[in-house]
Order: sequence, then C-alpha cells, then structure tokens
Amino acid sequence: MNVTDMPPALARALVRATLRLPAPALARLGGERARAEPYGQRLDAQLAAALMLNDRFGLGQVRAITPAEMRVISARGMAPFGRAARPMDEIRELRIERGDSAVAARLYRPARAPAGAPAIVYYHGGGGVIGSMDEYDPVATQLAEDTGYAVVSVDYRLSPEHLFPTGVEDAIAAYLWVREHAAALGVNGERVAVAGDSMGGNFAAVVCQQALRRNLPLPALQVLLYPALDCSMSSPSHTTLARGYLLTRALMRWFQSHYLPDREARWDERASPLLAVSLAGLPPAVIVTAGFDPLRDEGALYAERLARAGVPVQHRCEPGLIHGYVAMSGAVRAAREALVRMHADIRAQLGG
Repeated sequence: MNVTDMPPALARALVRATLRLPAPALARLGGERARAEPYGQRLDAQLAAALMLNDRFGLGQVRAITPAEMRVISARGMAPFGRAARPMDEIRELRIERGDSAVAARLYRPARAPAGAPAIVYYHGGGGVIGSMDEYDPVATQLAEDTGYAVVSVDYRLSPEHLFPTGVEDAIAAYLWVREHAAALGVNGERVAVAGDSMGGNFAAVVCQQALRRNLPLPALQVLLYPALDCSMSSPSHTTLARGYLLTRALMRWFQSHYLPDREARWDERASPLLAVSLAGLPPAVIVTAGFDPLRDEGALYAERLARAGVPVQHRCEPGLIHGYVAMSGAVRAAREALVRMHADIRAQLGG
C-alpha cells in the first residue's frame, strides 16, 4: 500500500507522527540523504524523513501514469503534508471570460485587507499538467493572511487537454482581468503582483515578459518560487540533483512530454522565459529557490540576469529545502518558516 491508497486520516497521522520524532531519529530515518552535503548544505531532517516515506509509500515509475491518474495521485500524496486553509473575510468565485471559453478563479480577502490594498494573482504549480486552485486553497489563504492582501488564485487550463500556450495565455488574461476589475474586487489596480511556484513561477515570469512585449500594463511585482524557467534542463543542478529529492529528472521529462509534446515549442520564451534575449524593463522580482531542487540553478541565473538588466531583484536560496515545499508547510517546520519569510518579502516590496 502506498500513501495515496491510505484513508486520508491514516496517511496524515502517519506523516505527522513520523515527522514529530526527535532529531536523532529523523536523521536515522533520512539515511544517506540526511548526511549528504551537495553544495555544502544539508537537507532539513524532517524533509529527509519525508523523502524516506515517499520511497516507502510513494510513486514508483511514472512513465506509464496518465495525466488524469497523476492528478489524483499527487493531490492525495501531498495532502498529509499540507496545512488547513485559513479563514478568510471573503471568498468569491470568479469567472474570467476568454473568447468562447472561460477560466475559473477565486478571490481570497483576509480580514485585515483594507479597500484599495494591493492584490496578488497566484498561479499554482504542477508542470502545467496537474494541480488546481482547490488544492491550493491552503497556499492561497496563507499568502493572503500573512501579507494582508487579497489573493486571486487562477485555475488555468491544463495540458494535454489544452495544449501550450493555452495555460500561460490564461495566466496573462487573468492578470489583465484583475487589473480591469480592480474596483469591483476592492483592490488597487496599479498594485497588482503576479506570483507562483514551479510552473506557476514560470507563468508569473512570462506574464511580466509578455506584458512588456505587448505594451500592456506591467505587474507591480513578480514573485517566483522555485520557478521552472528553462525547458532544456541543462543547468548543473539538473545533473547533481537528478534523483532522490522528489522532483526527479524522469518526472520532469514526464511533465514536458505532456505539457510540451512539440519539442520545438520548448524554445519559445513563453515556455522557457530564461531564454528571452532581453530582461530589461521588467518589474521588480522576489525569487526564492530551494537548495535541493534541480531547478535551483535556473532560478539563480534568472535572478542574475534580471540584476544585470537593471531590474531590482531579491533572491534567496532556502538551503535545506526541496522542490514543492509550499505544499508541505503543515508538516515541515522549515517549509513553514520559509514561506513566512517570502510573504514578508512580498509585504516589504508592495507596501500597504
């Protein structure tokens, strides 16, 4: 039996009980991963134990898994690690029209958000293939609560049912819609940030680039959490951290095969924003990478390129964490603390 087959209450109890063990016990459970020091850093002890649970109860080979199956497996597998959604002053379902179709979104307004405060448009992770705004309820509500800003979480359409560039164009449309409907949403249309994790970070970066290319209003801030920015997977960390830390090279290839089955599209800057020729004139950026994430180098390189282009950028690498930690803050203390730091960074950048 793997964790996705367990009753949710049992899976949650197993995870929480394991990760509350004393540090020496966690280190033993973590095995070699708890002792390894790539890049001169050590993996957080709770995460090392969590990865052991994934080895024992998680996914095996991913090649034969369909996107529909992966969506269910991922949602069930990550649920025991997450936090409960935080209470909000208002939660409103939104419908963003796009020609003959529409994109769902959800507004979260925390109790202390004054009228006319900044807003954050958030794009969930999942490789453009899995994930949903429902799964990200805890992430969005925590972001809203910590920053004091309204958050609009976007349920962009997924591949392969809706092939590239549908999802990222949904992301652009959602950002523009929030600006256009700022008064009805009770937010400041001139202070709208875009944010996302993993593929959502890719989307946030692309929204900024495409807004500049298309002469559209720029976001006030871009927040990229361990973003996927280069489909070539050629940075050194893709080799050093190719397996053993949840996001493996094999899993990334699986995502690419479904998100970008057309290999030529992988060179499009809407798929690989790191490949954009110029980054000058883009909005200020907060970029957070994870020390044990194969995407860490491309996030760091994007921060360096932004800085060289004259864009204000704040980059921090959370040394003991892995890709996907935004969904683990209920069980992993270091993940929770890292999110608090990032939310404080956003607050400092956007102001009141």
